Order: sequence, then C-alpha cells, then structure tokens
Amino acid sequence: MQSRRYHPVFTAIAVALLVLACFQASRRSRGGEVLGTHQTYDFAVFNTICRLKVWTDDKAKSDAVARDVLRQLQSLHRTINVFEPGSELSRLNSNAAEAPFACSEVLWDILQASRTVWRQTDGWFDISFAPLLALWGKGRKTLPEQSELDAVLPLVGLDKVVFDDEARTVSFPCSGMSLNLGGLAKGYALDLTRRILEQAGFDCFLLDFGGNLYLSRRSPPGMEGFPIGIKHPGNLDQTLCRLELSGCCVSTSANYSRGTTIGEKRIGHIYNARTGQPVSTSGSVTVITPGGVASDAFSTAVFAGGLELAKRLCDMVPGTGFILADEQGNFSTCGQVPPLTGRR
Repeated sequence: MQSRRYHPVFTAIAVALLVLACFQASRRSRGGEVLGTHQTYDFAVFNTICRLKVWTDDKAKSDAVARDVLRQLQSLHRTINVFEPGSELSRLNSNAAEAPFACSEVLWDILQASRTVWRQTDGWFDISFAPLLALWGKGRKTLPEQSELDAVLPLVGLDKVVFDDEARTVSFPCSGMSLNLGGLAKGYALDLTRRILEQAGFDCFLLDFGGNLYLSRRSPPGMEGFPIGIKHPGNLDQTLCRLELSGCCVSTSANYSRGTTIGEKRIGHIYNARTGQPVSTSGSVTVITPGGVASDAFSTAVFAGGLELAKRLCDMVPGTGFILADEQGNFSTCGQVPPLTGRR
C-alpha cells in the first residue's frame, strides 16, 4: 500500500465575520417574556477582545469563574504567542532545528490538536506556514521573486516536522522552519473556557473570541437558540442570512477583512503552500461544528480547499455543516446546517 500524500497547506487566523444579536440584562422578548439576567466579561487576549456572557443570577460565582478564565487564557497566550520572544513557542521555533525541544503539557496538547486537524483536512490546514507569512509580511514593497518562493517552500509542511510522542519533543530537520498557532488559538481557547464553565456548573453561556463562537446547549430563557447573523461577503453592511444555534461552535473565514497591499496588488492572508502564493479565493466560509479547534481550523481549510473538502469534513465529523458564500451573496450549504432566515 502506498503511503498517503497530503495536499499543500493553507492556514491563517480565521477572520471574524459574524454578527451576534446582543442580549441585554433582563431584556424582554417580543412576547414580553423575561429573557433572564446575564453577566458579561471582556478580556483583551490573543490580540483581540474575548467576550464571555453567562446567564446566571449568581454574580459572585460568575465573577470568580471569569477571573479563572482570564488567568488561564493569559497563561495560554504567554505559552503560544510567537510575537513574544520569551514564549514557549518562540523558544521552540528558535531551538528545534538544533536539538529536540521538550514541550510543556499545554503546548504539547495544542500541538497534538494541530496535528489532528492537519490529518482531518488532508493537510489543507497546517501550522508550519510561518515562513510564508514572514515572506509576504507587512513592509514588502514588491512581490516576492520566484527564487524567494523556492527558498521558502521547503521550510513549510507539517509532515516535515519530527514529533516524538513518547518524549513529547519537537524537532525541525533544518533551520528556518517555524510554527504559528494563531490559526487555531482562539478555537483551542473556546474549548478550554467551555470546560471551565461547565465544570463550574454553568449551562447557559456564550463565548465570543474575536468572532469565534461557542454557544451553550441551553439557550437563554425565552429563546429557542442563539441568534446569529452572517455578513454578506460583498457588502459588509448587509446580513446575508440568519440562523439560531446552540450547543456548537461557529467560525467564518474570508480574505476581505485581513491582508496587506504590496505595490498595487491586494493580497489575502491565507497561503497556498504548493506555490507559496496567497489564496485568491473570494467570498466566505462559515463552519458550524461541535469543537472549537475544529471550527477555527476548518473554516480556513475549506476557504482554500473548497466544497469537496467541506463535504469530506461533514462526513468525518458528526454535527458539522458549512455555508459557502460568494461576493454576490449566492451561497450553498453542506452537512448539518439549520434553517436559514433572512436570505438575500
């Protein structure tokens, strides 16, 4: 049997494109029913605003849990922040080409999650894209020459990284390789925060980490689900469609809200590791799936890999669905997507 070859990788931080209906404390529904009191907490972490809403009357308890959430999110940020030279991930990137780097339990866990989604997406999502990000990074005045791309491409590909599962170490076969966990950091944080809240006994809450969402299984009082709106890719002032969700994570990826301009060319933030070029796909991809890591990674992977990849992931991961939209507002769905309203 031939060994399986994985497709070139695409990755980046998933773009926040979701419009979330705002609940107010003790707000009443149209029928007059009290929706209940919630507590809201905002955290500045992962270079974005992370928001936690908990429907509870026990403010003291929710305050204590919110402090625990912030502490653990800050610890995670300090571990995986590649922009901080002293972070554990930065030290791995600096030393793994010289000798195997021994990982902490937290870093190893998120690396294993990264390997899992790499396999699930047939390599369309890969955390080793950092050399491409550096090549195409801000500050360039001209597009890279082919010789520059040819020099960087051998440094990309998670299949080249050596993971020792027994020793919990990571090694790079050559210098210049590096990892960037930005593409699933918020999704991992969603899973972490969800566990903290559920272990504390909360069963009705909403997590919004820079547009990466987790919606608890129990909906706010008086509601059948959490109302979510997806923006029109061609007109960000419009809502493409709406749906009500609970017990799932939601994430959207697109190229129009992030990226940079080199010369007169606008380039996106998601890269094709086969060519070294930014992905030119337009529109957006929204994923609905049970887990945070999967939601963060899958939306980016399908934005690059397309509908066929979306269908395979729906078959592979129960409870997963996708909404793929173009700039004209046309969209298709696959997998488990609830009824959409307000379609334009």
